[in-house]
Amino acid sequence: MRFQEYLAAKGAIKTLTKKEADIFGIPYPPANGWPSRYSNVTVTPEMVDKLRAAFGRNSSASGLRVQRGIAAASGGELPVPEKLARQDDSEIETLRRVRDAARTLLNIAGMMSRGFWRH
Repeated sequence: MRFQEYLAAKGAIKTLTKKEADIFGIPYPPANGWPSRYSNVTVTPEMVDKLRAAFGRNSSASGLRVQRGIAAASGGELPVPEKLARQDDSEIETLRRVRDAARTLLNIAGMMSRGFWRH
């Protein structure tokens, strides 16, 4: 399996933990363009074993994503644990709220700059 396929399987193409970077031999924090620079690195069975040892019981969102990548790299299925699915939905909703708040603030700033509100 190639590193790019591992990233796609874990569902996070542009994110990498420090532990993953150490295992794959990627400097951390990764420089711009790192996904394409390392896309052809082969994920070896030894790397999978190290990932499994580091993330096998990790129940954080990033840990669960790594577990999906491990499953794909070892020929297993790509499970989406319930906690991760809920986390993704929660993150999406939070991002939508932040986006809406930012739009509101930009609208208010625009109105203030056009003189709609005076102090």
